Amino acid sequence: MVEGIARANVAIRSAETHGALCLELSEHPGVADRANVGKDGFHPSAVGHRRAAAAVLDALSQDRAEWRAYAA
Repeated sequence: MVEGIARANVAIRSAETHGALCLELSEHPGVADRANVGKDGFHPSAVGHRRAAAAVLDALSQDRAEWRAYAA
């Protein structure tokens, strides 16, 4: 599971060069928690979606000034 997430992160990393916020979910402390993953073993469960959303909100709050400058 972690390897797949890491490969996906590599594939989308180019977006970061255009100002997109990219989260390293493969490095998240809860990445190995099976509650984060749906029955198919790959896609996020409801819990996983909530935790990912919380991580996005946290990252956005840390980069708030940068995002406001980008939106201006």
